[in-house]
Amino acid sequence: NNSIVKHEENLQLFSEFYDLLDQNYLDTLAHDAFMNNILKQTASSLDQYTRYFTKQETILRNKSWSGISYAGIGASVNYVNDEVVIEHCKKEYGADSVGLMFGDIIIAINDRSVTKLNLVNTVKLLKGAKDTKVKIKVKRGETIKEFIIIRKDVVTPSIGYSNLYTNQIAILKVNQFLRGSGLRFRAELKDLINKGAKSVVIDLRGNTGGIVKESITMLSAFLPKNTLICELKSKDPKSNYKEFTKHDPITTKMPVVILIDKKTMSSAEIFAGA
Repeated sequence: NNSIVKHEENLQLFSEFYDLLDQNYLDTLAHDAFMNNILKQTASSLDQYTRYFTKQETILRNKSWSGISYAGIGASVNYVNDEVVIEHCKKEYGADSVGLMFGDIIIAINDRSVTKLNLVNTVKLLKGAKDTKVKIKVKRGETIKEFIIIRKDVVTPSIGYSNLYTNQIAILKVNQFLRGSGLRFRAELKDLINKGAKSVVIDLRGNTGGIVKESITMLSAFLPKNTLICELKSKDPKSNYKEFTKHDPITTKMPVVILIDKKTMSSAEIFAGA
């Protein structure tokens, strides 16, 4: 039919276009990078939601669904008066385990001075492959100290904060919907109710989404089992499906307030909408 013929014509046109570039471009084409760029630009030209990811990018995205976004020393740093200052060291990570402290000024990473380096490039030097070593020289008061740190995957917790206040209002801050976070949320809510919570504030500000099934597991804490949450409608009938809650609710009566902002996206929008 006409669509098949047009499809073949377009592929032929692209093949001729590629050959022309390869033959006439002044320099040598970096074929892999060039093709990746074509695929990315083509996908993003359709609309603001369609994107193309390489295999390596997909591996990193899959790691991020477990809360792993990079491997590093587990320290937050900031630029203060043109100096890179450690603001916080996470427990059980390299920076904390070797004795780095709040207020330490990083002056060199792997013998490279960071005194005149900007914050973004300094952080790039701190990050690296998991289980690799990084040498960090810091100034603490008038003393210079040197540390060897083994980088670890830095895991961001899905539930960033939970607490019960004296007015019997609980607060749960959900950073992202990551693997296992649905059951973790249900356990946190049960614990807060056992401690006396009568209502709950769920903070989804800055939550850019994550795994839809984890969002649905969280919603199951408040909604009857088998409640329809969302439905996907596709041009391809095989991709049409509906998602329902699969767990018994913890409570269907508790008053709930949900906080959102302009960075509440994707699975977090599904949660808030449902």
